[in-house]
Amino acid sequence: MARKGKISHKRRKELAEKKEAFFKNLMQSGWMGFLFLLPFLRSETFFGVESPKFFLSVIVIFLLCIIAIIGYLKKKIDIPFSKKFIILGAFLAAILLATLNSVDKLVSFLGMYPHFHTGFLAFLLCVLLFFIIILSRPTKDDIDRFLKVFVIISGIISLQAILEVLGLFFVGDAVAFESGRAKGMLQNSDITLSYLLFVYPFSFYYYLKEKKSEIKLALGFAIVSGAYAIFRLLPQGMQEIFLKNTAGNAIFALSILSLLAFFMWPRIGKKIRIGNLIKNNKKKIFLSLSFLLALGIGLTYNLGNGSIADFASNSSNVQRFWGWKAGIENGKEHFLTGTGPGTISYFLPKIREKIPFEGWDDNTTTNNVHNEPIDYFAMDGILGLSGYLLWWGFIVYLLVKGLKTEHKLFFGFSIMSMFLFFGFNMFLFASIATMFLPWMMAAFAFIIYGTVSYRPMSKEINFSLTRKFSLSAAVLISVVFIVGSLVYWVADYNYGLGFKDSDKSDYPKRAAKYIKRAVSLFPLNDNYHLYYSYYAYQNFATDNDTSNERKMIEKKGEAGKILSHARRVVDLKPLNARGWTNYGMILLGFQKLEGNRALAEDAYKKALEKDPHSEIIHMQISQGYWYVGEKAKAEGYVKQAIKLSGKPTRTQCYMVLAKFYMNDKKKKEALTAFTEAKKWANSKQLEEINYFSDVLNGKE
Repeated sequence: MARKGKISHKRRKELAEKKEAFFKNLMQSGWMGFLFLLPFLRSETFFGVESPKFFLSVIVIFLLCIIAIIGYLKKKIDIPFSKKFIILGAFLAAILLATLNSVDKLVSFLGMYPHFHTGFLAFLLCVLLFFIIILSRPTKDDIDRFLKVFVIISGIISLQAILEVLGLFFVGDAVAFESGRAKGMLQNSDITLSYLLFVYPFSFYYYLKEKKSEIKLALGFAIVSGAYAIFRLLPQGMQEIFLKNTAGNAIFALSILSLLAFFMWPRIGKKIRIGNLIKNNKKKIFLSLSFLLALGIGLTYNLGNGSIADFASNSSNVQRFWGWKAGIENGKEHFLTGTGPGTISYFLPKIREKIPFEGWDDNTTTNNVHNEPIDYFAMDGILGLSGYLLWWGFIVYLLVKGLKTEHKLFFGFSIMSMFLFFGFNMFLFASIATMFLPWMMAAFAFIIYGTVSYRPMSKEINFSLTRKFSLSAAVLISVVFIVGSLVYWVADYNYGLGFKDSDKSDYPKRAAKYIKRAVSLFPLNDNYHLYYSYYAYQNFATDNDTSNERKMIEKKGEAGKILSHARRVVDLKPLNARGWTNYGMILLGFQKLEGNRALAEDAYKKALEKDPHSEIIHMQISQGYWYVGEKAKAEGYVKQAIKLSGKPTRTQCYMVLAKFYMNDKKKKEALTAFTEAKKWANSKQLEEINYFSDVLNGKE
């Protein structure tokens, strides 16, 4: 009998076995829990603005890397090997080369805030996740259980989207009810739709595998509700293809009813064989064909009535199609490696000079050309696009080959899933919220098809100094990313707090207070510096007379601190025109300090060099001159902004000019500018225009 306080040999062995089991279970199930959580991290579901949705995944994946490394050091994990990994290596090398040759290496590494999915770090996370799944060695049953959780969650998401559009049970949304397009549980129509399209085919997979009639019936209803939810998440132009008139509505309703009838029929037999399926389920097949025929008739009927033309002429789609052209043009200009991952907001304005676009909204710095292959060509060049096509082409090839194995049902629905997902990314919207999904499927395909073999480490390698050093370095790098991401998360939380309650009188002071915290926590984010310097300058100008030279000399230290943050913006992103206009505005405000006037003129000059055809840049420069009383220059720049403006921003430019005239007591000119602004105004702008017009006419 073992003495008290001493662990027996048997107990020590039990603990060792439990420890080994712990690592194995964590690797096999831990990543699953994190994967289906990620898509929910949109809007303010978790504190912060946008970055936590990306940096949580950084934290989790690098934590899993540490777990894998520890297991690797203790010889708990075998090393996966496949000759096909060389394809992935070539893809990774192409993206790395594009990052090294980027016009802005920091942006290319991290991605463009807040849309990080185009950066090298996001791509690296996808590759790491792929290998973590491979390392965890899940069985086919593990994968089936995991995908079943996906299906359950997609059912909840589908139900919420339907209730949102119908305005029922407290989840209704007035905008969704009016427009007919749901935002979905993920707070974004495109992202929710992307998630559902990937998961939806597996609802059929589990329907065919399920043996219990009541569960099959529940899955049937889930499939029907999923179809309707997907429809209600489509862009309105696509919905109108089906629902342009009464006949289209009726055909769509009949299609849904026929799909519902399909699943209310008795369940399919236990063995899934194509021959038996046709022989024993003629009525089901008839109803399925009827469903497809009804959809085809509805589509053809509505196409004949011009729905495609209406869809193509929709403003959002016109911008999407222009984005495709712009991306291709940038890829042609920087053929080998592109301009670098995440640099789309740098090249789109310049492409606008070559390919004019009346619908351009200069307020929106877009970070997506709405086509994933074009994204790769534009930002990573022909090498990046080749790697993309080679890797995903191989994955599809593997899935097709899998149709000849005993797991043909799984591979068949996986093909459908990937087809829908990549089809969506090619025509609508690629997003960080769902970027891990195809990589997860790629890992599943490798595992189930048997493409990967595992090799145990030898003792010689296990105890080599070089190996221990490299693994220690990997742990250290992982820890740095984890700590950095946690700090960024807290910084972004404070940044988000800075923009709340903007209608209150103390808003500028409160905004500066919270954003200053964000800057101190994560000084590498240019947006933090930009908005802090902007609000700090506003507060300074409110509390001090910036036109008084003696006063400015007294406050030189405080002014210098504000300027240092504005300068930091252009140091971090020298190609960002709006950073230069902000710097120029603050320098101009502090022009009583020696040398600042010349620096302000130089900053404005650089802003115009970076984006010479931007109406917003011209308008911001005009406002900078107006604030310091240089009215002639201010009017000149805002009039130039009007000439450059597209339809989405013309009202905004005219309203700035009208307010200049209004403040200068030029009633006639102000009313004329407001009248011009009305021609392109939306409802909110129109309300503001009418209010100021009434003030000028003495009605208020």
